[in-house]
Amino acid sequence: MSSSSPASNIILGINDGRSVVLLPDGSAFAELAPLLAAVPSLLEPAQAGQLALAVNQLAHGIEYEVILDPAAYEAASRARLAAEDPNEPWREGVERLGDYGVPDFAAIVPPRRIGEGLRFYAADRLSGVPYQVDLAALDRAPAYDPLRLTPLPRTPAASGPRTQPDSGDDDATETVPRDPG
Repeated sequence: MSSSSPASNIILGINDGRSVVLLPDGSAFAELAPLLAAVPSLLEPAQAGQLALAVNQLAHGIEYEVILDPAAYEAASRARLAAEDPNEPWREGVERLGDYGVPDFAAIVPPRRIGEGLRFYAADRLSGVPYQVDLAALDRAPAYDPLRLTPLPRTPAASGPRTQPDSGDDDATETVPRDPG
């Protein structure tokens, strides 16, 4: 692919079981350096969002979703929280953002270049929990750090320990910690 290939032409995908970034000509990249050599426009500050998509895809595939629009992420998260019953007991296998808490939405900003690196925010696709992702330099692995979350207030009836059936006896119960993390 020529070096004039626009950064907006990248396609996120899977090739032979690996997360890759594809170009319209069929070229597949499983590492960042060769992708940047083929599409140097990804290094432009205005392309930080596209670069974040590529970095995230190569690092974790579909596990995290890059937050390109913080206002849309906040609205979706608040709608998800509103739909959850904060008094419902924790259940194994049920992911609820409210079980983790609420992030400081003001801290989440669009992807941006910082010196030779990149900072962006990504949400775990299953739980919705946001992470700050820092790539100190483009030849290093990105660091995914969860944002600090504020626990949701609970009513007194819901604030005690929760119980669930023990796997050996349906009548027995065991205490389950309130915080699944």
